[in-house]
Amino acid sequence: MKAINLAQYTDDQVIFFIEKFKENGWEQEDFQYVNKETDLQDWPLGIVFYPELLEYTEDGKDMITPWICGEVEIETTYVEDLREYTKFILSELESMDLNPFHDEDAYMGYFAKDTREGWTELKFYLNKYYPNGYWENHTL
Repeated sequence: MKAINLAQYTDDQVIFFIEKFKENGWEQEDFQYVNKETDLQDWPLGIVFYPELLEYTEDGKDMITPWICGEVEIETTYVEDLREYTKFILSELESMDLNPFHDEDAYMGYFAKDTREGWTELKFYLNKYYPNGYWENHTL
């Protein structure tokens, strides 16, 4: 069996989302990383984009589809701080007409959250072929 190379498909999406963020005032630092000054912290908020496979059900069929993960690392574990960050990110996405993958079980409905000692990793997922996000039986 020959390997399937999804690099062109996923790179195309990363470029698409990076361009959207740049049009909205974010600075591109490298191929997969953007950042923007905010009132939330003393240094720019950064997001790294990379592909991940999401599993869910669409029209009764099991699906495994590459989505672009936006990963943010924040030096806080306080719930109120995290809500401010998620509100900011969702507001930014809304201003770009981007809808992240929606999961009723996810943090704030859109984020995978991993809290460690002193910091939190938040992940959200975008796919230009699912411009309204996705909402059915799925797993983050």
